[in-house]
Amino acid sequence: MTETIDTTDSAAQWISPSVWLLGATREAGVSTLEQFWSFTADSEGSWPPGDDRERVSPYVVIVARDSFKSLTAAQNLALAHQRGEIGAGSELLGLITVASAPTLDKPIRQHRDVVGGAFEQSWHIGWHRTLLSASLDRLPRWHPLAADATAPNPALPTDIHTVGIALTNAIHARIPALFTGQVAS
Repeated sequence: MTETIDTTDSAAQWISPSVWLLGATREAGVSTLEQFWSFTADSEGSWPPGDDRERVSPYVVIVARDSFKSLTAAQNLALAHQRGEIGAGSELLGLITVASAPTLDKPIRQHRDVVGGAFEQSWHIGWHRTLLSASLDRLPRWHPLAADATAPNPALPTDIHTVGIALTNAIHARIPALFTGQVAS
């Protein structure tokens, strides 16, 4: 996971997402969240280059399933990033955990709480059984600049809407420091 995203795309119209979703493990739920949130993209296991902020967003959120393996992988990514071993110049906004079952065993819930401590912020997406069989291209898209962005949308699960708003706010809070290379506090 030390690769960086290739931004030498020949398409002149390429626009960086506002935030990259980095799956801690495969099947973390990144493709589903990317489909819901129009301002995100799957980083496909890579960190964005932090040295081209005029073209590429440096903001990353790690996405993990509520499983010991995925949560531990997320924690390891966060700690390696904090040590400067990976993701140079990228800004890790936080962790999104995605439920892997309707109920969560106590040891996994406790592990999730411990892992969340390695992140500045953490958010949780609950269990949505219908997403297991949903076609990604039929999921609703949410954009923070839409006229009704803060209004409830019956097609969009409430927690996904709420986390989308929180991500937008986290990005917004960092914009003043975007070109200084300093992490906003």
